[in-house]
Amino acid sequence: MTINNDVAHVLRRGSHWKKNRRFLFQQSPLMMYIIHSFKMNGMKFYIVLIIVLFSSCVYDPIDKRLLVVNHQTNDIVIYWNSDTIPEFPSVNHTEVYLTNYGIRSNDSLWVPEDGANWPKYLDSAINKRLNLFVYNVDTIKKYNNIDTINIKKRYQRLEYSKQQLEKLNWRIVVKGAY
Repeated sequence: MTINNDVAHVLRRGSHWKKNRRFLFQQSPLMMYIIHSFKMNGMKFYIVLIIVLFSSCVYDPIDKRLLVVNHQTNDIVIYWNSDTIPEFPSVNHTEVYLTNYGIRSNDSLWVPEDGANWPKYLDSAINKRLNLFVYNVDTIKKYNNIDTINIKKRYQRLEYSKQQLEKLNWRIVVKGAY
């Protein structure tokens, strides 16, 4: 019998799974080492396994305090950069911008900062400000290339300092027709 057939056989047995659970864990050399080196059985094994799994997880919360509200008549796409000009060449395709950073008219989007938190991001920016680039969805669909749009400067750049963002309670409203 091969390993896959053994596992399938054990899983098919249903109620007898508990009796054969050691067999499933013994297929992994790491699990065999843990079982044999600590001579664990039953509940002790599961406690150590849970501790190992949870100790390897890193809790890194995403800072979602920034809210961008679209009060324009058009759907928009937003993007931010630590420089005063958009990234060139762009690392993303237009679908990524439309899917992840699009905001419909009279709607809003919580903007997460993954790598750090927003104050740290602002401190690392070239001008110590949030450089927010606003694109019209129709323009993105027309050109289908974010680099072409950036070269033609078919975007609106909004710039906010940390003090301005705190005064606005981290809520940016994009108004007017673009």
